[in-house]
Amino acid sequence: MKPVICCRTNNPFQISDFEIEYCAQNGVPLPTLHPNERLRDMFSFGSLTHLHRGVCSETGKKLLTFVAPEKGRKIIDVELWAKESWDQTQFGRPYDFTKSFFEQLFDLAKDVPLPNLEVSPQSLENSDFVHGVVGAKNCYLLFGASEGVDCLYSRYLFRSRDIMDCLIVFDCELCYDCVQIRNCYSLLCSENCEQCSDSAFLSNCRRCLNCFGCVNLATAHI
Repeated sequence: MKPVICCRTNNPFQISDFEIEYCAQNGVPLPTLHPNERLRDMFSFGSLTHLHRGVCSETGKKLLTFVAPEKGRKIIDVELWAKESWDQTQFGRPYDFTKSFFEQLFDLAKDVPLPNLEVSPQSLENSDFVHGVVGAKNCYLLFGASEGVDCLYSRYLFRSRDIMDCLIVFDCELCYDCVQIRNCYSLLCSENCEQCSDSAFLSNCRRCLNCFGCVNLATAHI
């Protein structure tokens, strides 16, 4: 085992003898990042909640995009991308057996444009500033959602309406500042609740009505 300090976080970690031997056999440098940081890099293809300004590589149109400019990736208007009217075969190239597969794949990925947003354009109505959304009406800064109406500043929301500043919401209406709620109505500042109505500051409650500042209640009416 070889002790190493992570170049990003300064946290210590160890490289096993097997990994040292593998890197030596394949001409790969020893890792300088902690395994947790390497995993973060592997999953960091894009950000769901950060939007940037970009330009369509086909039309030159200014767009809102989830692809950060410093990534060096091309983008294309999602409406044009969905129509497939642009020539995708232009990016084809012969395989070079003298080069690494992943090196060639990386070069190809840099040239092939990504849709500027991950949305279904035909399912959106007055909801231009959303990402990862299918089915939205009058929504703004909604991320990872489906079938939302009049919703703002929320993430992972499904079949809900009049929601603001919420995270993980299913089949709810008129809720604000809630996390992990389901089948709730007019609920404020609550978490892990189900079938609660006209209540506020609840945690882990079920089927509660007109309750305030309660925890671990079921079928309560105050």
